[in-house]
Amino acid sequence: MRYIVSCFLVIMTVMITSPAEAITVTATPNPAVAGQTVTINIITPLTVSPPCNIEIDYGEGGGFVPAGTCTFSPCNITRTHTYSTPGTYTIAVRSTSFAGGSCAAPPDPAYTTLVVQCPALAFVSPSGLPRGTAGQAYSYNIQTSGGQPPVTYSVVAGSLPPGLILSPTGSISGTPTSTGNYSFTVSARDSCPTGIQSTDRTFSLTVGYATLTVDTSPSSFSVPRGITSTRLIAYTLRTSPAMDTNLRSNEGQFIASGRVIGRVERSLNVSVRNGTGRTSENITIVPGVLKRAEQLGVTRIRYVRTFSGNYNSATASVYISITTEAGAGFQINRLRLYFENNRAEITVKRNYPSLKAFAEVRFTGSGLLRAYWEVDGRILSYVYKHLVYGRSVVFETPRIPPLPTFDPGTHFLKFVILEPQQEIPLPTAIYYVASEEYRKGLYRISLLSPSENAEIPYRPFTLQWKISRKPALYLVEFFEAGERPVFSAYTKQEKYRVNKRVLRVFARGKSYLWHVKAFDDKTNVVSQSELRKFTFSKPRAYLPRQVIVAFKMDGNEKGLLQVLLRKYQLTIMEKFELPVLRWRIYVFQTEENVSQLVKKLRKESGTVLVQPNYIYNTLSDPLTSFQGISRELRLPEIHGYFKGRNTVVAIIDTGVDATHEDLRDAIRLQENCIESSPYKPEIHGTAIAGIIAARINNFGIEGIAPEAKILALRACRQVSKDNPEGECYSVCLAKAISKAVEQNADIINISAGTKNSDSLVSKLIAASSEHGVILVAPVGNDPSQKSPYFPASHPDVLAVAGTDFQGHFYPNKDLVRHSSVVAPAANIFTTVPGNSHNYVNGTSFSSAIVSGILAVAKEKNKNLVKHDLPPFEGDLCEWEERLLGLSLCGR
Repeated sequence: MRYIVSCFLVIMTVMITSPAEAITVTATPNPAVAGQTVTINIITPLTVSPPCNIEIDYGEGGGFVPAGTCTFSPCNITRTHTYSTPGTYTIAVRSTSFAGGSCAAPPDPAYTTLVVQCPALAFVSPSGLPRGTAGQAYSYNIQTSGGQPPVTYSVVAGSLPPGLILSPTGSISGTPTSTGNYSFTVSARDSCPTGIQSTDRTFSLTVGYATLTVDTSPSSFSVPRGITSTRLIAYTLRTSPAMDTNLRSNEGQFIASGRVIGRVERSLNVSVRNGTGRTSENITIVPGVLKRAEQLGVTRIRYVRTFSGNYNSATASVYISITTEAGAGFQINRLRLYFENNRAEITVKRNYPSLKAFAEVRFTGSGLLRAYWEVDGRILSYVYKHLVYGRSVVFETPRIPPLPTFDPGTHFLKFVILEPQQEIPLPTAIYYVASEEYRKGLYRISLLSPSENAEIPYRPFTLQWKISRKPALYLVEFFEAGERPVFSAYTKQEKYRVNKRVLRVFARGKSYLWHVKAFDDKTNVVSQSELRKFTFSKPRAYLPRQVIVAFKMDGNEKGLLQVLLRKYQLTIMEKFELPVLRWRIYVFQTEENVSQLVKKLRKESGTVLVQPNYIYNTLSDPLTSFQGISRELRLPEIHGYFKGRNTVVAIIDTGVDATHEDLRDAIRLQENCIESSPYKPEIHGTAIAGIIAARINNFGIEGIAPEAKILALRACRQVSKDNPEGECYSVCLAKAISKAVEQNADIINISAGTKNSDSLVSKLIAASSEHGVILVAPVGNDPSQKSPYFPASHPDVLAVAGTDFQGHFYPNKDLVRHSSVVAPAANIFTTVPGNSHNYVNGTSFSSAIVSGILAVAKEKNKNLVKHDLPPFEGDLCEWEERLLGLSLCGR
C-alpha cells in the first residue's frame, strides 16, 4: 500500500509542473528592430475537448484579438507582427472555450517579453558632395537612414567652405565666397528611446568658378583701309551653371601681332540673370589703327574686351580684316543732301519747274540699297539700287513726281535709308518756296551746239549756249534715255568741254540728252533750257577703202591680178602668205564703195576669198578697268593670241558660283567632294574661278584664260558667312585630285595649305604629275612663315608667292625665295557669289593668276609639263614672254 501511494504522488507532480500542459508563447527574433517582422509561436495543450479559441495581445495597447482556433491538442499557432516603434513589449496569449472559461492548463494567459530596438543609424549621402560655384547659392540636405527621429547634425572636424553653414537638420546652405577643395566631418545623433545612436562621416565639397562664355555678333567683319568705319557689336554672355551676376568691361583693345594698337576707353556693364546677359556697343575703327596694323605687316586685327565679375571673367574677340573699300562689308559711311546750288538750302519761286535735289551716299563694300525720298513727312518715291565697287554714288530726286513747289513756305526733304541698317544721322535739306510766281523768260537759255539729234564722233567735244541775262553759275546735266542721270558739271562760261576723262562715262553708239540750268548769285535757280539729244557715231565695221582678196599659191594669180588692178582701179597696199592654208593674201586700196566692190570681186574667177578688212574691238568687259592684273599681265596682248581654248583647269576649293554671269559658260563640271556639307556658291572658290576663266561677255571682268573650261571641285567649305576663308580635309582633297585626273585636267589649282605634310595627298600629287598635270598652290600668307605650306612645298607643285600693291614681297622674302613664281597678291578684282565682283587679297589669288597664265600656255603647247616651264627670274611679264613666245613687256 505504501508503494502504490508513493507512485501516485510522483505522477501527480509531473502533471502539475510539466510545461507541456500550459500555454507557451515565444517571439523571434528577440530582440527585434523597429520595422522588422516578428514571428510569434503559440503552443496550447487543451484540458477540454476541442474546439478552443486562442487570442493574443501584442502589447501595443490594442487588447486581445483572435489568433486562431484549436481543433486538436496540443495546438500550434503561428502569427507575425511588425513593431514600428522601439520599446519593450509584453505579449499575452489566452484561451477561451465555446462554453466559456479557459480550455488550457494554467498559466492562462501566458506571457513573453519582446524588446524592439531602433534601426542602426547610417549616412546615406555620398562622401563626395555636389560641386558648388563661387557666388552662386548652394543647397544640399545630408541624408541618413535608420535611427529614431529627430536626428541632429553637427560639424565635428574640418570646416565648410566660407559662406556655407550646416543646420541641425542636416541642410548645407548659403553662398560660397571662395573656391577650393574642402573636407569636413559631420556627426549625426538620433533620439532612440532604447539608447541614443550616433555616427560620423567625412565629406568633401569642391567650390569652383562658373564657366563664363561670350558670343559676339558679328564674329568678324571687314573694314576698308584709309577710312573711318563704325560697327555695332552685340555681346551675349552665358554662365554654366546658370547664375546671377554682374560683369564689367573697362575698355576695348585693338590688337595686332600681340600688340595693342588702339583702345576704346568706354566701359560696359552687363547684368547676367539666370545665366544670360546681353549688351552692345558701336566701335569706331579709325584709319590710324589700320595704318599701325599694316606697319606691322598684318591685314587682320582683333578687337578684344574682357568681362569680369567677382568670381569669373571671359574675353570676347572680334576679328577685323583690312581690305580695300570694295572688299569691305556693305556699309553706309556718309549721307549728304544738296540742291542744284550744291547746298542743303535753296529758295525757288512758286511753281518753279524741275527743282532737283541730290543725295550723295558714301559707302564701302557691295549690297542692295533700299531708301526713299520724303518731303514734309510724305514719301515721294522709292529707291532700289545694288551698289558695287565705288566709294560714293549720287541719287537724284525723280522727275515724276517732282519736288512740289506750288505751296509757298518752308519744306523739308529727307533721303531715308532702310537697308543696309546704319547708325549715321539722316540729314535734312530745306527748300523755301517764295510767293512770287516763276517767270521763264527772264533768263532765257538757247542751246547752240551740238544741234538737236546731232551725230558726233566719239572724241572730246564742246557744248555751247547763250543766255539773255548773265547768271552767276551754270549747271550742265547729261541723261540717258528715260532721263536717267549720267553726269553733271558746273561752269561759269557759256560752254562746257567734254574732255577725255569725262568722255569715259559715255558709250560709243549711244544717244544722250543734255540741258543747262542757270543760278543767280544767291544760288537760286533762275532758268533751265530745253532738253536736247545727241548721238555718238557707231564704231565702223571695217576699214574704209580697203578690201582683202585671197588667191591659191599656185603662181597662176599674176594674170588675174593685173586684170583686177586695171578693171577696178585697185592699188596693192600689202601682200603676205598663209602656208597653213597655202593662200596668198592681197590687201587692195579702192575709191569704190567697199561693200559693192566685194560683191563684184567675188564673181571673178580665180579668187578664193574676198572680204572687207574688218575692225575687231576687244570685248573689254565694263569692269575690266578695275582689273590691275589685266594691265600688269598684258591680257589684251595675250588674248590676241591665246585665251586658254581647249584647256581644262580643276579648281579644288570652296564652291564656285556656277550661275554667275561671268562663269556659267566656263563650268564643265561641278562636283561636291564634301559629303557632310551640301554644295553651295562660296566666296573663295568663286574668286579663284573668276581670275582664271571669267568669260568675255560684255558683263563684268575677263579671266586670264577666258576660254578655258573649269572643273569646279568643292573640297573645302566656307567657315563663316562673310569671311572667304575655307576649311579643307585630306579625304576631300584626295577625292578632288582623283576626279581632276579622271576628267583629264591640264592644270589643278589648290589654293589651300597646311603646315603638315599629307602623305595621301602627296601620293596623289605625284601621280597627277606623272599624268602630265601641272599643279599650282600658294606658299601661304603668314608674315612669320619661313617655309611654304604643303602642298606648295611638294616638289611636283608649282609654289606661288606674292607681291602687295606697292610691289613688296608678300608675305615675306623667305617664302619668295622658296617659291617657283611670284604674282600679284593684293587688290585683285574678281567674281564673288551673287553675280557680283569684289577685291581680294592673298597668295591664294596669286596662285590663281599663275594657273590662268598656264592655262593660256597649255593652249599654245598641250604637252607642256612643269619641268618644261622657264625659270622665274623675278619679273612676271618676262616669264610670260618666255612661256608664251610673245613680245609683251616692251623692253
